[in-house]
Amino acid sequence: MKKFALAVALLLTPGAASFAQPPSPPPPSDARPAPEWAAAMNAPPGLSREGVKDAIVAAMAKRGWQVVSSNRSEVRGHLLHHKKDANLIFQFDAAHIDILSDSYVVDDAGVRTARIIPNDWIENLQQDIRELAAHMPQK
Repeated sequence: MKKFALAVALLLTPGAASFAQPPSPPPPSDARPAPEWAAAMNAPPGLSREGVKDAIVAAMAKRGWQVVSSNRSEVRGHLLHHKKDANLIFQFDAAHIDILSDSYVVDDAGVRTARIIPNDWIENLQQDIRELAAHMPQK
């Protein structure tokens, strides 16, 4: 009976039995952290989802950003300038825009040294989106 009680206790104690699940392996050392939420804004009024996308792409072009990819609800842009390697993701619909950042300070060799959110650059893009949208055809 004691052996049975000991076996039951081992089964009910997490990690005590030799057949317990091994711990999950750590992520690979080259794994990048997920983008961080950086900002949000109301989409310019009167624009369709496509119009919002066009305003985001135009603002990025005005500021020298490279549009890496775009689809119906997301635009990804990149800018390497003043020792900042900035990657922004604009997720949007006709009413709202979320901005996520995967951006870093880089050293002279181009090695990423610290994670940042380029708030000044984001504010400039937000302002340009509003201004450019004012000159776009409504829906």
